[in-house]
Amino acid sequence: MGCEWKRRSCGLLQDLEKKEAVAEKKRESIMVNFNQTKGQLSSLEHALKSAQVDLEKTQFALEVKKGEHICCLALSTFPSGMH
Repeated sequence: MGCEWKRRSCGLLQDLEKKEAVAEKKRESIMVNFNQTKGQLSSLEHALKSAQVDLEKTQFALEVKKGEHICCLALSTFPSGMH
């Protein structure tokens, strides 16, 4: 009876060790995927910030052009001797 119990406990221990090894590999894989995803997110955030800056520059340039156009229109409505 003692030998049978010892054999079973050794088998259970081996199964537990295998399951722990599999779980560790899964954790490692998850961490690798997490770090890759985190890197991709960081790159996307950087690209988004850059695009926002470009958009703000474009909007500012558009406002300047609108102001120049309005100014030119206002000047063109005055008789030639008034401005």
